[in-house]
Amino acid sequence: MQTSAPYNGTVSLGTEVNVLPAAIESARSIGGLVVAQLNPRVPYTYGDSVLPCEAVDYAIEAEAPLASPPERPIPRPMPQCLLSGPFRRAQRLLRPIDAR
Repeated sequence: MQTSAPYNGTVSLGTEVNVLPAAIESARSIGGLVVAQLNPRVPYTYGDSVLPCEAVDYAIEAEAPLASPPERPIPRPMPQCLLSGPFRRAQRLLRPIDAR
């Protein structure tokens, strides 16, 4: 798993708190090891994402870019569903931005 750099004896799972806490707990329950990549680019977030450093068996320090989806262009012209109702007003407001 990828975590933030250590801070005050803890690391953060960053924005990935969907399945990692359960996966760590499951690995521990069957005697598995918890291996972490300490990446300073991972944001330190609080709450369920905080993990004590003692919960990590092996840690590797490695800075790497964070995964993100590819950029997708905004479709032009706008889909018909966005040209009616409350979206019509938003479209009129955004027209000056499109002209840039």
